[in-house]
Amino acid sequence: MALWLLVVCVLTGHGLKDPDTAVKHSKTKPIKIPCKIEAVIKALGY
Repeated sequence: MALWLLVVCVLTGHGLKDPDTAVKHSKTKPIKIPCKIEAVIKALGY
């Protein structure tokens, strides 16, 4: 994965703009990772 690659997640529609609703109805729980590209790459399994 190139270091210049930017990953953006957009939540829209069906109440997903409200993070509490999105988490409440999600089948998986969010994870917290450091704000570092290496952490994102590792979390994505690369």
